[in-house]
Amino acid sequence: MASSPSLRYLNLSNNNVFGPIPNCSVSLESLDLANNMISGEISAEIGLCWSLKTLDLGGNYLVGKIPTSISNISSLQFLTLASNALSGQIPSEIGRLKSLNWIYIDRNHFSGKIPEEIGNLVSLNHLDLAWNNLSGQIPSLLGNLSDLHYLYLWGNKLTGWLPTPLFRLKMLTELDLSENHLSGEIPQLIIELQNLKLLQLMQNSFTGHLVTLGLFSNSLQGQIPRSLNTCKSLEDIHLRQNGLGNDEGIVELDMFSNLPNLRFLDLSYNGVSVSSSINSSYTWPNLILKWMLNKGLDTLSYLNLSHNFLTHIERLPWKNMKTLDLHSNFIQGALLLPPSTVSFFSISNNSLVGELSSLICNRISLEILDLSYNNLNGTIPPCLGNFSKRLSVLDLRMNRFQGTIPDTLIRNVG
Repeated sequence: MASSPSLRYLNLSNNNVFGPIPNCSVSLESLDLANNMISGEISAEIGLCWSLKTLDLGGNYLVGKIPTSISNISSLQFLTLASNALSGQIPSEIGRLKSLNWIYIDRNHFSGKIPEEIGNLVSLNHLDLAWNNLSGQIPSLLGNLSDLHYLYLWGNKLTGWLPTPLFRLKMLTELDLSENHLSGEIPQLIIELQNLKLLQLMQNSFTGHLVTLGLFSNSLQGQIPRSLNTCKSLEDIHLRQNGLGNDEGIVELDMFSNLPNLRFLDLSYNGVSVSSSINSSYTWPNLILKWMLNKGLDTLSYLNLSHNFLTHIERLPWKNMKTLDLHSNFIQGALLLPPSTVSFFSISNNSLVGELSSLICNRISLEILDLSYNNLNGTIPPCLGNFSKRLSVLDLRMNRFQGTIPDTLIRNVG
Protein backbone atom coordinates (compact mmCIF):
# COMPACT_ATOMS: atom_id res chain seq x y z
CA MET A 1 0.00 0.00 0.00
CA ALA A 2 2.71 2.48 1.01
CA SER A 3 4.56 1.70 -2.22
CA SER A 4 1.67 2.79 -4.44
CA PRO A 5 3.15 5.36 -6.86
CA SER A 6 0.16 7.72 -6.55
CA LEU A 7 -0.19 7.59 -2.76
CA ARG A 8 0.93 10.74 -0.95
CA TYR A 9 -0.55 10.37 2.56
CA LEU A 10 -0.95 7.16 4.56
CA ASN A 11 -2.31 7.23 8.11
CA LEU A 12 -2.93 3.92 9.89
CA SER A 13 -2.26 5.20 13.40
CA ASN A 14 -4.01 3.83 16.47
CA ASN A 15 -4.91 0.43 15.06
CA ASN A 16 -3.60 -3.07 15.63
CA VAL A 17 -1.43 -3.24 12.55
CA PHE A 18 1.58 -5.53 13.00
CA GLY A 19 4.59 -6.68 11.06
CA PRO A 20 7.55 -4.71 9.69
CA ILE A 21 7.55 -1.18 8.33
CA PRO A 22 6.33 -1.33 4.71
CA ASN A 23 8.40 0.04 1.88
CA CYS A 24 7.25 3.38 0.58
CA SER A 25 7.20 5.06 -2.80
CA VAL A 26 9.15 8.17 -3.68
CA SER A 27 5.85 10.10 -3.91
CA LEU A 28 4.77 9.41 -0.32
CA GLU A 29 4.84 12.62 1.77
CA SER A 30 3.34 11.43 5.06
CA LEU A 31 3.59 8.02 6.73
CA ASP A 32 1.86 7.71 10.11
CA LEU A 33 1.89 4.25 11.72
CA ALA A 34 1.89 5.47 15.32
CA ASN A 35 0.48 3.37 18.15
CA ASN A 36 0.30 0.01 16.45
CA MET A 37 2.21 -3.25 16.80
CA ILE A 38 4.86 -2.61 14.16
CA SER A 39 8.02 -4.55 15.00
CA GLY A 40 11.49 -5.23 13.72
CA GLU A 41 14.17 -2.78 12.69
CA ILE A 42 13.95 0.38 10.64
CA SER A 43 15.34 -0.67 7.27
CA ALA A 44 18.03 1.36 5.52
CA GLU A 45 15.54 1.56 2.65
CA ILE A 46 13.69 4.24 4.61
CA GLY A 47 16.21 6.58 3.01
CA LEU A 48 14.56 5.97 -0.36
CA CYS A 49 11.40 7.76 0.81
CA TRP A 50 12.78 11.03 -0.51
CA SER A 51 9.50 12.96 -0.46
CA LEU A 52 8.55 12.26 3.14
CA LYS A 53 7.71 15.32 5.22
CA THR A 54 6.12 13.42 8.12
CA LEU A 55 7.36 10.11 9.53
CA ASP A 56 5.57 8.95 12.67
CA LEU A 57 6.47 5.49 13.95
CA GLY A 58 5.96 6.24 17.63
CA GLY A 59 4.34 3.83 20.05
CA ASN A 60 5.36 0.56 18.40
CA TYR A 61 7.83 -2.26 19.05
CA LEU A 62 10.72 -1.21 16.87
CA VAL A 63 14.25 -2.29 17.80
CA GLY A 64 17.75 -1.65 16.52
CA LYS A 65 19.37 1.56 15.40
CA ILE A 66 18.25 4.56 13.41
CA PRO A 67 19.78 3.95 9.96
CA THR A 68 22.12 6.68 8.75
CA SER A 69 20.27 6.62 5.43
CA ILE A 70 17.49 8.60 7.09
CA SER A 71 19.60 11.66 6.27
CA ASN A 72 18.61 11.21 2.61
CA ILE A 73 15.06 12.36 3.36
CA SER A 74 15.95 16.03 2.95
CA SER A 75 12.30 17.17 2.96
CA LEU A 76 11.54 15.61 6.38
CA GLN A 77 9.88 18.07 8.77
CA PHE A 78 8.31 15.86 11.45
CA LEU A 79 10.11 12.82 12.89
CA THR A 80 8.80 10.80 15.79
CA LEU A 81 10.17 7.44 16.86
CA ALA A 82 9.10 7.85 20.48
CA SER A 83 8.07 4.99 22.75
CA ASN A 84 9.81 2.12 21.01
CA ALA A 85 12.82 -0.01 21.97
CA LEU A 86 15.36 1.57 19.65
CA SER A 87 18.98 1.59 20.79
CA GLY A 88 22.49 2.59 19.81
CA GLN A 89 23.68 6.11 19.21
CA ILE A 90 21.65 8.84 17.59
CA PRO A 91 23.33 9.14 14.18
CA SER A 92 25.16 12.41 13.58
CA GLU A 93 23.79 12.33 10.03
CA ILE A 94 20.48 13.51 11.45
CA GLY A 95 22.04 16.98 11.40
CA ARG A 96 21.70 17.04 7.61
CA LEU A 97 17.90 17.19 7.78
CA LYS A 98 17.75 20.98 7.62
CA SER A 99 13.96 21.05 7.16
CA LEU A 100 13.21 19.30 10.47
CA ASN A 101 10.80 21.15 12.78
CA TRP A 102 10.00 18.38 15.26
CA ILE A 103 12.10 15.52 16.64
CA TYR A 104 10.48 13.12 19.09
CA ILE A 105 12.71 10.13 19.85
CA ASP A 106 12.02 10.00 23.58
CA ARG A 107 11.35 6.83 25.57
CA ASN A 108 13.79 4.52 23.82
CA HIS A 109 17.18 3.06 24.75
CA PHE A 110 19.49 5.41 22.90
CA SER A 111 22.96 5.77 24.39
CA GLY A 112 26.09 7.81 23.80
CA LYS A 113 26.33 11.54 23.36
CA ILE A 114 23.82 13.94 21.89
CA PRO A 115 25.18 14.65 18.40
CA GLU A 116 26.50 18.19 18.08
CA GLU A 117 25.19 18.16 14.52
CA ILE A 118 21.66 18.64 15.87
CA GLY A 119 22.77 22.24 16.35
CA ASN A 120 22.65 22.59 12.55
CA LEU A 121 18.87 22.11 12.50
CA VAL A 122 18.07 25.81 12.68
CA SER A 123 14.37 25.29 11.84
CA LEU A 124 13.84 23.00 14.83
CA ASN A 125 10.90 23.91 17.07
CA HIS A 126 10.55 20.79 19.25
CA LEU A 127 13.39 18.55 20.43
CA ASP A 128 12.50 15.64 22.71
CA LEU A 129 15.27 13.19 23.63
CA ALA A 130 13.91 12.39 27.08
CA TRP A 131 13.93 9.05 28.88
CA ASN A 132 16.87 7.42 27.13
CA ASN A 133 20.40 6.54 28.27
CA LEU A 134 22.17 9.50 26.74
CA SER A 135 25.39 10.60 28.43
CA GLY A 136 28.04 13.28 28.16
CA GLN A 137 27.50 17.02 28.13
CA ILE A 138 24.72 19.03 26.56
CA PRO A 139 26.20 20.28 23.26
CA SER A 140 26.85 24.01 23.19
CA LEU A 141 25.73 24.03 19.55
CA LEU A 142 22.13 23.60 20.69
CA GLY A 143 22.36 27.33 21.32
CA ASN A 144 22.13 27.78 17.53
CA LEU A 145 18.51 26.59 17.50
CA SER A 146 17.02 30.07 17.57
CA ASP A 147 13.47 28.86 16.79
CA LEU A 148 13.43 26.18 19.48
CA HIS A 149 10.37 26.39 21.75
CA TYR A 150 10.50 23.02 23.55
CA LEU A 151 13.59 21.17 24.76
CA TYR A 152 13.17 17.96 26.74
CA LEU A 153 16.30 16.09 27.85
CA TRP A 154 15.03 14.72 31.16
CA GLY A 155 15.58 11.16 32.33
CA ASN A 156 19.03 10.61 30.84
CA LYS A 157 22.59 10.43 32.21
CA LEU A 158 23.81 13.81 31.05
CA THR A 159 26.69 15.38 32.98
CA GLY A 160 28.56 18.65 33.19
CA TRP A 161 27.52 22.27 33.43
CA LEU A 162 24.71 24.00 31.60
CA PRO A 163 26.29 25.47 28.45
CA THR A 164 26.04 29.26 28.26
CA PRO A 165 24.79 29.29 24.61
CA LEU A 166 21.67 27.47 25.80
CA PHE A 167 20.47 30.75 27.27
CA ARG A 168 20.48 32.42 23.86
CA LEU A 169 17.30 30.49 23.01
CA LYS A 170 14.96 33.46 23.41
CA MET A 171 11.94 31.56 22.03
CA LEU A 172 12.26 28.71 24.52
CA THR A 173 8.93 28.06 26.26
CA GLU A 174 9.58 24.76 28.03
CA LEU A 175 12.93 23.42 29.26
CA ASP A 176 13.13 20.12 31.12
CA LEU A 177 16.57 18.87 32.14
CA SER A 178 15.46 17.00 35.25
CA GLU A 179 16.64 13.54 36.33
CA ASN A 180 20.18 13.75 34.95
CA HIS A 181 23.62 14.17 36.55
CA LEU A 182 24.13 17.82 35.66
CA SER A 183 26.26 19.88 38.03
CA GLY A 184 27.69 23.33 38.64
CA GLU A 185 25.82 26.54 39.32
CA ILE A 186 22.66 27.56 37.52
CA PRO A 187 23.75 30.61 35.46
CA GLN A 188 22.05 33.91 36.17
CA LEU A 189 21.60 34.12 32.40
CA ILE A 190 18.53 31.95 32.90
CA ILE A 191 16.54 35.15 33.51
CA GLU A 192 17.17 36.01 29.84
CA LEU A 193 14.70 33.28 28.84
CA GLN A 194 11.75 35.64 29.07
CA ASN A 195 9.29 33.36 27.24
CA LEU A 196 9.95 30.42 29.54
CA LYS A 197 6.81 28.95 31.14
CA LEU A 198 8.14 25.58 32.30
CA LEU A 199 11.55 25.00 33.87
CA GLN A 200 12.40 21.60 35.35
CA LEU A 201 15.86 21.06 36.84
CA MET A 202 15.05 18.66 39.66
CA GLN A 203 17.09 15.57 40.56
CA ASN A 204 20.45 16.83 39.37
CA SER A 205 23.56 17.90 41.28
CA PHE A 206 23.43 21.65 40.85
CA THR A 207 25.22 23.78 43.42
CA GLY A 208 25.12 27.40 44.48
CA HIS A 209 22.18 29.54 45.49
CA LEU A 210 19.16 30.74 43.57
CA VAL A 211 19.52 34.50 43.86
CA THR A 212 17.30 35.87 41.07
CA LEU A 213 13.91 34.66 39.85
CA GLY A 214 12.74 36.41 36.69
CA LEU A 215 9.33 35.45 35.29
CA PHE A 216 8.04 38.86 34.26
CA SER A 217 5.93 39.60 31.17
CA ASN A 218 4.45 36.14 30.77
CA SER A 219 0.93 34.79 31.03
CA LEU A 220 1.40 33.04 34.36
CA GLN A 221 -1.81 32.52 36.29
CA GLY A 222 -2.90 31.01 39.57
CA GLN A 223 -1.18 30.98 42.92
CA ILE A 224 2.50 31.61 43.42
CA PRO A 225 3.82 28.30 44.86
CA ARG A 226 4.33 28.60 48.61
CA SER A 227 7.41 26.42 48.26
CA LEU A 228 9.10 29.58 47.01
CA ASN A 229 9.69 30.57 50.62
CA THR A 230 12.21 27.73 50.96
CA CYS A 231 14.59 29.53 48.59
CA LYS A 232 16.37 31.37 51.38
CA SER A 233 19.02 32.89 49.11
CA LEU A 234 16.56 34.70 46.86
CA GLU A 235 17.35 38.38 46.52
CA ASP A 236 15.48 39.46 43.38
CA ILE A 237 11.94 38.39 42.40
CA HIS A 238 10.49 39.69 39.11
CA LEU A 239 6.83 38.68 38.60
CA ARG A 240 5.37 41.75 36.91
CA GLN A 241 2.82 41.57 34.10
CA ASN A 242 1.26 38.18 34.74
CA GLY A 243 -2.12 37.02 36.01
CA LEU A 244 -1.08 35.86 39.44
CA GLY A 245 -3.44 35.17 42.32
CA ASN A 246 -6.11 32.64 43.15
CA ASP A 247 -9.66 32.65 41.79
CA GLU A 248 -10.43 35.77 43.82
CA GLY A 249 -7.29 37.53 42.59
CA ILE A 250 -5.62 37.24 45.98
CA VAL A 251 -1.89 36.65 46.35
CA GLU A 252 -0.66 35.20 49.64
CA LEU A 253 2.16 37.68 50.03
CA ASP A 254 3.25 36.31 53.39
CA MET A 255 5.03 33.53 51.49
CA PHE A 256 7.82 36.07 50.97
CA SER A 257 8.18 36.66 54.70
CA ASN A 258 10.78 33.90 55.13
CA LEU A 259 13.19 35.31 52.55
CA PRO A 260 15.75 37.12 54.72
CA ASN A 261 17.84 38.43 51.81
CA LEU A 262 15.02 39.77 49.67
CA ARG A 263 15.95 43.15 48.24
CA PHE A 264 13.93 43.39 45.00
CA LEU A 265 10.23 42.49 44.68
CA ASP A 266 8.18 43.40 41.62
CA LEU A 267 4.52 42.31 41.57
CA SER A 268 3.27 45.20 39.46
CA TYR A 269 0.69 44.85 36.69
CA ASN A 270 -0.93 41.77 38.19
CA GLY A 271 -4.17 43.34 39.39
CA VAL A 272 -4.08 41.48 42.69
CA SER A 273 -5.28 41.92 46.21
CA VAL A 274 -3.29 40.47 49.08
CA SER A 275 -3.96 38.15 51.99
CA SER A 276 -2.12 37.77 55.27
CA SER A 277 -2.14 33.96 55.33
CA ILE A 278 -3.24 31.08 53.16
CA ASN A 279 -5.03 29.70 56.19
CA SER A 280 -6.69 32.97 57.10
CA SER A 281 -10.45 33.26 56.86
CA TYR A 282 -10.14 37.03 56.56
CA THR A 283 -8.20 38.80 53.86
CA TRP A 284 -7.00 42.35 53.58
CA PRO A 285 -7.24 43.21 49.89
CA ASN A 286 -6.17 46.73 50.86
CA LEU A 287 -3.08 46.56 53.06
CA ILE A 288 0.64 46.41 52.68
CA LEU A 289 0.96 43.68 55.25
CA LYS A 290 2.62 44.16 58.62
CA TRP A 291 5.10 41.34 57.99
CA MET A 292 6.18 43.16 54.87
CA LEU A 293 6.86 46.27 56.89
CA ASN A 294 9.06 44.32 59.28
CA LYS A 295 10.86 42.00 56.86
CA GLY A 296 13.67 43.20 54.69
CA LEU A 297 14.18 46.32 56.77
CA ASP A 298 17.90 46.26 56.03
CA THR A 299 17.90 44.52 52.63
CA LEU A 300 14.89 45.52 50.51
CA SER A 301 15.93 48.26 48.08
CA TYR A 302 13.34 47.88 45.30
CA LEU A 303 9.61 47.40 45.78
CA ASN A 304 7.08 47.73 42.98
CA LEU A 305 3.43 47.07 43.81
CA SER A 306 1.97 49.38 41.18
CA HIS A 307 -1.18 48.55 39.22
CA ASN A 308 -2.82 46.49 41.95
CA PHE A 309 -5.65 47.02 44.45
CA LEU A 310 -3.92 48.33 47.59
CA THR A 311 -5.89 50.94 49.54
CA HIS A 312 -3.95 51.61 52.76
CA ILE A 313 -0.37 52.03 53.94
CA GLU A 314 0.53 51.99 57.62
CA ARG A 315 4.19 53.01 57.35
CA LEU A 316 7.21 52.87 55.07
CA PRO A 317 10.07 51.81 57.36
CA TRP A 318 12.71 50.31 55.08
CA LYS A 319 16.25 51.51 55.78
CA ASN A 320 17.86 50.94 52.38
CA MET A 321 14.97 51.44 49.99
CA LYS A 322 16.00 53.13 46.73
CA THR A 323 12.97 52.62 44.50
CA LEU A 324 9.41 52.57 45.86
CA ASP A 325 6.64 52.40 43.26
CA LEU A 326 3.03 52.32 44.46
CA HIS A 327 1.34 54.15 41.61
CA SER A 328 -2.05 53.16 40.14
CA ASN A 329 -3.61 51.61 43.22
CA PHE A 330 -6.47 52.84 45.42
CA ILE A 331 -4.40 54.11 48.34
CA GLN A 332 -6.32 56.49 50.59
CA GLY A 333 -5.49 58.87 53.42
CA ALA A 334 -2.62 61.26 53.97
CA LEU A 335 0.71 60.99 52.19
CA LEU A 336 3.29 59.05 54.17
CA LEU A 337 6.87 60.23 53.80
CA PRO A 338 9.09 57.79 51.91
CA PRO A 339 12.21 56.38 53.58
CA SER A 340 15.10 58.85 53.68
CA THR A 341 17.18 56.69 51.32
CA VAL A 342 14.63 56.65 48.48
CA SER A 343 15.67 58.20 45.17
CA PHE A 344 12.56 57.18 43.18
CA PHE A 345 9.14 57.55 44.81
CA SER A 346 5.90 57.26 42.84
CA ILE A 347 2.50 57.12 44.46
CA SER A 348 0.61 58.76 41.61
CA ASN A 349 -2.89 57.82 40.49
CA ASN A 350 -4.25 57.00 43.96
CA SER A 351 -6.71 58.69 46.32
CA LEU A 352 -4.41 60.58 48.68
CA VAL A 353 -5.85 63.59 50.52
CA GLY A 354 -4.54 66.32 52.80
CA GLU A 355 -1.66 68.73 52.57
CA LEU A 356 1.86 68.07 51.39
CA SER A 357 4.03 68.34 54.48
CA SER A 358 7.20 70.42 54.31
CA LEU A 359 8.92 67.44 55.95
CA ILE A 360 9.15 65.98 52.45
CA CYS A 361 12.07 68.37 52.01
CA ASN A 362 14.09 66.29 54.47
CA ARG A 363 14.27 63.55 51.84
CA ILE A 364 17.42 64.86 50.21
CA SER A 365 18.08 61.63 48.27
CA LEU A 366 15.01 62.09 46.09
CA GLU A 367 15.66 62.30 42.37
CA ILE A 368 12.15 61.54 41.11
CA LEU A 369 9.01 62.44 43.08
CA ASP A 370 5.64 61.70 41.48
CA LEU A 371 2.51 62.59 43.47
CA SER A 372 0.29 63.30 40.46
CA TYR A 373 -3.36 62.31 40.04
CA ASN A 374 -4.39 62.42 43.70
CA ASN A 375 -6.50 64.76 45.83
CA LEU A 376 -3.72 66.54 47.71
CA ASN A 377 -4.51 70.14 48.64
CA GLY A 378 -3.11 73.21 50.36
CA THR A 379 -0.08 75.14 49.20
CA ILE A 380 3.10 73.82 47.66
CA PRO A 381 5.87 73.93 50.30
CA PRO A 382 8.47 76.58 49.28
CA CYS A 383 11.30 74.26 50.28
CA LEU A 384 10.54 71.99 47.31
CA GLY A 385 12.58 74.33 45.15
CA ASN A 386 15.89 73.83 46.88
CA PHE A 387 15.75 70.84 49.21
CA SER A 388 17.54 68.42 46.89
CA LYS A 389 20.24 69.07 44.31
CA ARG A 390 19.47 65.63 42.88
CA LEU A 391 15.77 66.19 42.16
CA SER A 392 15.21 65.97 38.40
CA VAL A 393 11.49 65.16 38.17
CA LEU A 394 8.73 66.69 40.30
CA ASP A 395 5.18 65.81 39.19
CA LEU A 396 2.29 67.33 41.17
CA ARG A 397 -0.31 67.61 38.42
CA MET A 398 -4.00 66.76 38.80
CA ASN A 399 -4.28 67.55 42.51
CA ARG A 400 -6.03 70.37 44.39
CA PHE A 401 -3.08 72.58 45.25
CA GLN A 402 -3.75 76.30 45.55
CA GLY A 403 -1.86 79.51 46.12
CA THR A 404 1.23 80.74 44.32
CA ILE A 405 4.08 78.77 42.82
CA PRO A 406 7.07 79.14 45.19
CA ASP A 407 9.80 81.42 43.83
CA THR A 408 12.42 78.90 44.88
CA LEU A 409 10.83 76.33 42.59
CA ILE A 410 10.98 78.63 39.58
CA ARG A 411 14.55 79.77 40.22
CA ASN A 412 15.84 76.22 40.32
CA VAL A 413 14.15 75.05 37.13
CA GLY A 414 16.54 74.50 34.25
